[in-house]
Formats: sequence, structure tokens, C-alpha cells
Amino acid sequence: MPTQHLLSPLNSDALPSPETPGVWVQETGYEWLGKLAQCLAQQPEGQSDEDLLSIPDVWAQAMVFESALLDVSHPLHRRSVREWRGLIGLLALSAQRGMALQSRLIDVQALAEPDDGSSMFVRVAHSLRPACSLVATQTWSKIGFLTLDGRPLAMIVPHVLICPVRGHEAALDATIEWRTSPGGGLDDPLCADNLTPEELGLIARYAKALQQGLRPLETDGPRDRRLSQLLTRLEEFAEALERTFAKAMGQKGRLSLDDTEVYSVPQQFELPPPLYSLINHFEALIPRQRYDTAIPTRAEFRKALAGILLLDERLPSLLNSTSSAIRAWDTDTLETALRHPAHRQRVIDGAAAGGFLAIGIDDLFTPALCHLSEGAITTHGAAESFTLPLTPLALLLFPPSELRERVVIRPEGGGYRVMLRVELLDDRENSRPCQLSRFYPKAHRASSPASLSVWPDFQSVHWDYYYLFYGVNPEESLTPTLPVTRSDLLTALKPAAPAAHRVANAARLPQGLETAILDGKRRRMLREERQQVRAMVLMTQQPEAILCTVAAVEAGGLKTRLPVGLILAAEAKQVAPRKPSNWKIGVDFGTTNTCIFYRRDSRPPERVVFRDRCISPFRGQEQATEAQDEHALEFLPLSDRPLPFQSVLQDRSNLPNEGMPRWPLWTERIYYVRDVQVTLNALRGDGNSALRFDLKWSEIPEDRNRRQDFLAQAALEAMAEAAAEGMNPADVHWFFSYPEAFKGEQLADYTGIIPEALGTALSSQQNVPAPDETRTSPESVCAALYFHSHGIALTGTVVTFDVGGGTTDISLWQSRRLVWRSSVRFAGRDIVIGYLARQKEYILALTRQSQSLREAYEEFQTTVQETQRVFNATEVFVNSDTFSKAFQKERAAIGGTPGAKGLHATVEFAMAGLLYYVGLVYGALVRSGVCSADAGTIQVCYGGRGSLMMRELVGTTVAERMTALFNTAAGLGKDNGVPEQHLTLSYSKNPKEEVAFGLLIDRADAAELRYNQEELPPSIIGESILIGGKPCTWDSRADMLDPTAEWRCGDLSQLERFVTCYRSELGRIVPFDTVIKSHVKTQVNEALVAERNQAAAMFRRGKDAVRTMGIEPPFILALRALNTYLNVNRQFIQ
Repeated sequence: MPTQHLLSPLNSDALPSPETPGVWVQETGYEWLGKLAQCLAQQPEGQSDEDLLSIPDVWAQAMVFESALLDVSHPLHRRSVREWRGLIGLLALSAQRGMALQSRLIDVQALAEPDDGSSMFVRVAHSLRPACSLVATQTWSKIGFLTLDGRPLAMIVPHVLICPVRGHEAALDATIEWRTSPGGGLDDPLCADNLTPEELGLIARYAKALQQGLRPLETDGPRDRRLSQLLTRLEEFAEALERTFAKAMGQKGRLSLDDTEVYSVPQQFELPPPLYSLINHFEALIPRQRYDTAIPTRAEFRKALAGILLLDERLPSLLNSTSSAIRAWDTDTLETALRHPAHRQRVIDGAAAGGFLAIGIDDLFTPALCHLSEGAITTHGAAESFTLPLTPLALLLFPPSELRERVVIRPEGGGYRVMLRVELLDDRENSRPCQLSRFYPKAHRASSPASLSVWPDFQSVHWDYYYLFYGVNPEESLTPTLPVTRSDLLTALKPAAPAAHRVANAARLPQGLETAILDGKRRRMLREERQQVRAMVLMTQQPEAILCTVAAVEAGGLKTRLPVGLILAAEAKQVAPRKPSNWKIGVDFGTTNTCIFYRRDSRPPERVVFRDRCISPFRGQEQATEAQDEHALEFLPLSDRPLPFQSVLQDRSNLPNEGMPRWPLWTERIYYVRDVQVTLNALRGDGNSALRFDLKWSEIPEDRNRRQDFLAQAALEAMAEAAAEGMNPADVHWFFSYPEAFKGEQLADYTGIIPEALGTALSSQQNVPAPDETRTSPESVCAALYFHSHGIALTGTVVTFDVGGGTTDISLWQSRRLVWRSSVRFAGRDIVIGYLARQKEYILALTRQSQSLREAYEEFQTTVQETQRVFNATEVFVNSDTFSKAFQKERAAIGGTPGAKGLHATVEFAMAGLLYYVGLVYGALVRSGVCSADAGTIQVCYGGRGSLMMRELVGTTVAERMTALFNTAAGLGKDNGVPEQHLTLSYSKNPKEEVAFGLLIDRADAAELRYNQEELPPSIIGESILIGGKPCTWDSRADMLDPTAEWRCGDLSQLERFVTCYRSELGRIVPFDTVIKSHVKTQVNEALVAERNQAAAMFRRGKDAVRTMGIEPPFILALRALNTYLNVNRQFIQ
């Protein structure tokens, strides 16, 4: 066999040979080994003097490491202790950190057997194996190796249990923080700055476990001294760890983690007992949130998102600390999280699993800042001229009132620094103040929105309708994008989702908020043009803030919109629930006007006032003309709205309505006539009939939904007034009036939409039932109850007229008993509007004091030829305060003009005709014994428009002449053997409010009255007609008409008799020649065909239905036809 040189040749400074060949020379000092190494001249260039010096012996690393570790006087003792501790720390944290640590057991003895074909090296290694061991049963015949990520790290040996291999630093990467240098070997974990207290505690527990496992192996003898020294090293290490742990935890007396904080990890290595298996004591921390830089969310969001976790390189300076001393999450410090992408992702994922969103400081701020005019925003405190450049995440952390106080904006270096004061919490709920900030080189300049408000101005647990309305020029002004409410924040977070998903939703919060609104179709674009945007957003809660953008130009000239943060919403008052109270609301939905009253407990009914409940965060908006106009045209006026208000609806059918919810104000809205001139201009350009009139009587199928929308908004605003007083709208009792002129199907339809409208108004959520207490009453009875409550005793004979826009509702009382009532389609629209719509000169005379109004009306009359729009415009004007004031001011001056005289005569003639018909009914009732004619003076009470018309145009001087007219119609007088009656006229003190007031009068309030409506006689037809070609006298009851036969107009004998009597008693000249009479008969015949058709349809459903379907008396049909003819043809009564 050739010679193999196992040692390097000596250099020129060779050591002398031993005195006796083959005999070992004992050396007690370590310096001899150094001399030998120098003589061999094998030290590589640049090798450190601290490197382990040994002869090339396969076991030298392990043997020298043992000597250095256990002998405190060894020159490599400190280095060996650090490496040994580093190995223990790595083993202790391997399970917690998920290290790829593996072991391999090598049977050296088996490999050295000649039969196995072993190499010379293995046989030499086995023959030269050390004999020292901590226990007799664990020899060097079997040793283990540890690898990390597949690279050699350490040996498992019987004399010190573990020792590092030479070059072990190659197995370490940057995630192992306890190293002598970035590329160096293992170091003492106590020297690492960024190990968390819990990680130190795990290492201490591992060291203690090794102690406890080794101590039972102690025996007397040399082996025991080695074990004792090793136990001393372990004890020193464990004590040092416990001291550091206690200091880091800040808890006096606590030296380590307890068993409740850790769990055992299954055995990782297949190593034999009793010695090697001690390594297998692996533990990990029971998952628990550990952190130092958290900002917890508000209590209402905490179940969905625990908080945000700041990961930012600026934190050490902000906290006056070091990155290695700040725990990011669990066992990762801020240093490792920022230095190593894998650690950062581990922190982000771990925090997400714990319900925290890990972000940088800048992620709380928007990319741009907006500067408005000085003091523009009332809700921002000292920052009143700026938006708050914060993302919606800030609202998850602080309520608006607190956020306002935490933000400071100050000039700095030509730009602005925005600071947000926060408190950072650790997992032990210790807090440290911290000032987060972002510098903005410039602030974008923009104007305030032309209009922006939220309705209503309160918040209540019983209320879920909140509207944001805004109108802006997006190229110049700050533009709202989304309101932010607590409920939408929760919806965007999706609380039912797993924690990691909720955190991901928080990272996409602006998109989630927009999705929540768009999916619910809760944003309504009313106008979307380049320089004009108007929109509404519906919310179920008061908004806390409004997200905004501004227009900007990028470097390449491309226009874009930049998020500039939040505008804190105007603060709404919190309404406390009211003690149990009985609230009633009465709604009189009229043809022309709608009036609403409410009654609280036993108090008298009061008129509802729709308060201006729009609130805005922008200063002075309520006085801005543009804001007032936009609110009035598209939303709700910025002023109180006393009732009654005109029954006009603004149709939004020109907007996309497919699948759109029918919320109040959404698809249609009540058009409040704030300015007649503005309304005239709107009507002039309203070729598509966006303004809807006569909703109450319209038979257009689509108008059913419009009626419901109108009532829903009226109910919503009335509910808002109740809710503002602390009432639960669901507890309000509702009362609605109806005219008995409604046909059977009309009444059924009307009573059918009431609960739908109330259900819609009660909640924006679907399928909300309407209030249980909803009642309907005839308008005629309600008006009579009003008069009874205002001093009109119903002890004698009393006739009440409630002359509205579309019907006149009449009741007849005698001795506190209702003996008859009726409702006829002849009222203010036929009488006054029908006349004035054709009297341009008269209206121009009334408006002569207002040049702008006069010009607007003239322009309207010039450009609009459509009769219905002229009619609607006249109705708007006549029902406005402008008309009332002008009429009072100009009445005397223009009273002698033909127009004024014609108006007077038209009203007088119509009122006389209605009274004549009541006289016909009264006479028939006397003759049939239903009532008596000797009950004294008959008191005639006028309400509604009738009160205004009779009082202002006719006056009390005609009472005697009207009496004669009434007696003639009733057939009273000596010639008939029945005494004549005397009439006294009285007028309502509150025109147009009578029915809504009377709706709320309980039977208990009028206990002495009897008005069982089921026992009342039907009306008489008042004019002779032909039924199936056979005469039917004027005093026939309407329910006796045969709906299966043809109905034709008779000779109009009663109308002629009325005209004759009117001429003689009042001295008027009434055009009524054969041409006019023929025209009237034609109109009556057409109306009778429609009446009979409806009666026939009702008859087919049941014979008793005819009585309830409200047949229009032919006399009224004839009177209306004559009145219309005279107005249309401008033939005036003289």
C-alpha cells in the first residue's frame, strides 16, 4: 500500500522531535497547539486568530469545542459559549419560526465494518473516535448531524450534546438574527436586539428542559464533572435569559413563560435516548396577538376589524426607540419585518389572521390635499379651510368629533404638513402617543360645492332615511363621491367573513363603500354633465363624513381626479326616545293642495310644518342663492314649508329608472312651489310634463305609482317631524280623508296605496309593514267636525261646504245628527282656475307691482299654447302666497275691470248652483221625513276654497238672495205649506285646513254627535234624465238608476229653473240660449255614458255596489258643463 501523508510538512521553524519515538509528550498549555499550527504553515491568508486551531483530526472540531465550552480559562471559551447558546436558541425557536431543520443519525461503527466496503477515512475516524461521554450508554459509535435548509449546521455528540460544525455560517440566512456579523457564525441570542420577550422565554424554557433532562444522568466520577460543567453552562444561560425576559416583559417576579402560553410540538428528530432524545423538546407559542404598534378600531367595528398595525421605518424616531425594540407582530420585530420581505409578509398575514390590517403611515393619508376658501368648513375645527386628507380607515379608528381634534394642518417649506395624533397600543394595552404625519408639497385649490346637504338634521334609532344631496361643477369645485356611514363601513368590511377576508376588505375600503352603495342602487345621478353634476345618495344612518375628489392635470396633460380625503359631516342632534305618547297624523291629499295635521295625546290638532332639516358642513350655504335654487329644483327647499302645499309632483322618468327602488324623493318628488316665477319658467320648458298635476283624479295607469310616491314623501316628512320629537314613526296612528265622489274602484285603489306608501316611508328596507292604525274618513264629515270644534253647534240645521280643488264635499246636519252627505266633481279648478286660465289681462293687472313676475307670466303666455300647461300654471299662481298678497293689494284698484267682475260673477254663480242643488236635496229629505223644515235658521258653513271665494268675492250681502234661491229649490214657502228657511253664512278661519283638522277629531271629542254613515240616504240626481227611454224625475235617488239601461239627458228643466231663479233673485244676466243649452246637453250625455258604464261594471260585481260607487248627480254635470262653456267662450255673467 503506498504511503499516505496525513500531516502537512513542517516549515523551517520545525519543532524538535520527541525525545523518545512513539511516546507521547504531555503538554498542559494551549500555546503548544498554536506553535504546531505555525510550524505546519497551513493557516490560510486572512484567517482570523480567533478561528479554531487544530490539527486535521476528524474529531478535532468537537473535541476542541468541548474544551473551550467547559473550561472557562480556554482562549476560545467565550466564542464557544456564544455559538453553543446560539445553537440552543436556534433549536428552541425552530418550531415557532418554522425553520427547515432536519437531523440525520450516523452509525459510525456500522459504516466502519470491513464487510460494508467502508473507506479508509471512515475506518480511521472510527478507530480514532473519542471515548468521553456524558452517559455510558451513549458512545461515539453513533453521532447525529443537523442541517438547516439542507446545509450542515451542527453535530449531535455524546460529550456536549450539540456543537456547531466548522463553516456552519453557510447554513444561516438573514432570518437568524443572532449572528456575529451579517455573514458570520452563531452568536448568543441575548446579544440580538430584535428577539421578542416571548422568544427569549421559549429559549429559556428549552434550556431549562435540557437541564431537567440531563440532571438525572449525573453519577460520581469524571463523567459527572463534565456533565456538571455542562449543567453550569445551561444554568448560566437560563438565568441570563430569565433576567432579560423579566425586564422585557416589565412584570416583576415573572421569569419565564408559563405552560398556558405554549404548546408542545410533536417530536421532529428520530434520536435515541437517553441523551440525544433530549433535543426533542420543542415548543411554540400558543397563537396570541402580540404587537407594539396597533391602533384599535372603534368599539362598533372591533368585531369586524380589531385595528390597524403600523409597519413603517419612521416609527423608531416617532417613538424614540429602535426598530429592534419594537415588536411588529408575534415574534417579529419591526427591524426584521422591514428588512426581510418574507418576514414582512409573515407579519402582514399573521396580523390579518388576528384581525389587524398592517399598513404604512402614508396609507392612512390620501395622495392629495385640498385647500378651500378660508373658514369654508364648519366641522373641521382649526383645519376649517382644508379637507382632511385621510382615507376612510381613519373613521374606523376615531369618531368624527375626535378625529377633528386629532388633525393639525400647518404650513411647512412651501407646502403643508398634516399631522394625525394617535396612541399606539401593545398587546398588553399599554399605549404610547405618536404623531403621524405626511408632507404635501402643495394643496390643490378648489371652490366649495354649490350645494351640499344631508336630510334630516337628527339621528334616531327609529329612523333609517338619510339623504345626501349635492350639486357641483366638477371642473372647479370640490366634488363629493361617497358619504361614509357606520353601517356602510360595516357592510364594506363584511363582518361575517373570515378575519383575513375582513382585513382584505379593509384594505379596499373605498371600493367596498362604493360597492355597498351601488349594489343597493342608493346613488341617484340627477344630472351628469361636464360642468354640472347633481346627485342624491340614500343612507340608513347619518353620514360621519363625505369622501371628496378634485380635478387635476397630470404631468402629461391628462385630466384626472384626485382623492383629497374627508369632509366631516354636519353634526346631527341625537334624539332620545320619547315616553309613550299617542300621536295621530291626518293627511288630506287634495286635488290642488295637501294639508297635514298632527295631534299629540289629548291636545288639539296642530298644523304640521315641514321644517328645514337640511344641514351642511359648508358655511353660509343656507343663504346662498345657488344652493337654495338647486335644493328647491331637485331636492328639498332650504326653508320651512308651512302646510298646505300644492299637490304637484316632479316626475323623473327622464332618468334611468329600470329596477330603481321607489323610495321617497327618488323616482319622483313633491315639487314645492317656492317661487312662482321659477315655477312658470319650469312649466314653460316642461314639454315632457315633468311636473304632474291632478294626481288625485288621474286615471293614467302610471299615475297610481305617482300618487303613492307623493303620499310616501308627504308621510316621510311628517314622520320626520314626529321622529324629531322622539317618537317612533311605527307607533303613529294615521288618518286619511277621501272624497265620496271617488268611484268604487277609485276608492279601493286609493285605500290600497295608503299602506304601501306608509310602508315605504316607514323604512328604506324592503317588506316593512305599514303601521297598524290607518283609518279613512269622508272629507265632508271631517269638514263638519272642524266646524263643530270651532264653535259651530250642530244643534239646528247646518250645511257644510268644503270646496276643494277637485270636489265640493257637502254634509247636512240636523239636531247633532248627520242626515246626508255628498261629494261632487264641481269645485275650485272648474270655477276659479277654469276662469282665470283664460284671463291673461286680469293676472297681468294683479302682477303689475312685480315687473319680473309680470314679464315671466307674459313670456309664458306667449310661448306656451298648450291649454293644460296654461291651466297648471294658473293653478300654481292662484294657490301661491304671491297671488294672495297681490289680490289683497290690487283688489280695490282693479275691482271694476271686466276680468274682476267676471271672476266675481263666476264664483257667485257656481256657489249659487251648489246651494241650489243642496236645496233640492233638502226639500226631498223634508218631504220624505228624513229631516224637518221647522228647525230654525239654517247655518251654511264654507270651508276650503269656498271659504276664500265666498268671503272675498261674494260676501255676506248676498245671504238673503241665496236664501230665496235655496227656498225655491227646496220648495219651501206658504204656497207649499212648508215654512221658508233663513240662511246664515259663516266661513272657515283656516281655509284649506278643515279636513286635515277634522280627521283627528275623535268620536270622544264629539260624543254628542251621531254620524253613522251606513244609514244615510243616497243623493238625488237633481235633474230629470231618461233611463232606457223612460223619464226619471229630478228627485229620484241615484241608487235607483238602472245601470243596464241607457242613460240620456232630459230637458234640463232644473238647470233652467236655477238660471231663471238666479237671474231674478240676484239680478244677473246669464247667457243660456238654445245653442248653449244644446251644448250642455251634449256634454251631459257624454258624462252620463261614462257614469252608466262605471255603474254597470259595479253592478256586475254586486247589486249593492251601485250605491257605493258615487254617481255624479246629473244636475251637477249640467252645472259644470254650463260653467265650462261660459269660461271657454269668455261669455261672462253680467
